[in-house]
Amino acid sequence: MTDDRIEGTANIGAGKLESGLGRVLGDSKTEISGKLREAAGKVQDAYGRAQETLDKVKDQASAARDRIEPFVNERPYAAIGIAAGIGLLLGLMMRERKVVYIRK
Repeated sequence: MTDDRIEGTANIGAGKLESGLGRVLGDSKTEISGKLREAAGKVQDAYGRAQETLDKVKDQASAARDRIEPFVNERPYAAIGIAAGIGLLLGLMMRERKVVYIRK
């Protein structure tokens, strides 16, 4: 868990507690402040989750590069052909398709 996730979770709990206290005491200002703190904690927790996901993606990309690099060094022309084929397929998949309507 990142520091942002820990701090966000703590703010969520503190916000719920503050909101509940404001509701029990009938103090709308404290209740709203607690809701805002809870929302800020959720945003911070989501940011921490995004950081963790990004770190995982970086690690996976690095591992993939480490697996692919020897192949590219040993067979550069095959690697170029494979990359060109993948690029062609992606280009064909992403192109716009024109729809022609025929009137009767």
